Amino acid sequence: MNDTCYHCSLPVTNSNKVQITIKDSVQDFCCAGCASVCQTIHEAGLGAFYSQQTASLLPAVDLEYPLEFYDSSVFQRPFLEASDSGTKTMNLISDTIHCAACVWL
Repeated sequence: MNDTCYHCSLPVTNSNKVQITIKDSVQDFCCAGCASVCQTIHEAGLGAFYSQQTASLLPAVDLEYPLEFYDSSVFQRPFLEASDSGTKTMNLISDTIHCAACVWL
């Protein structure tokens, strides 16, 4: 048994282990969620994601502010660019994205 989750690298124990077959090989996961996401990634033909990884997919840290704050104009004003059609564009750089799958996919 592997001691870390194939998807997120969290510990896998006998009490939380979920196994599924990926590309003819049984893989260990820490939960059904990671197993399901991994299976979906492979079924969509995006399995190369796992060869692109340079770090583990450990969970993100808690947010500094409530989620509603990020919807406020006070937060958004310095980052948003509005077009004449009303479309808003925001470019962000984050050094703490925990799940490269979400970005890569």
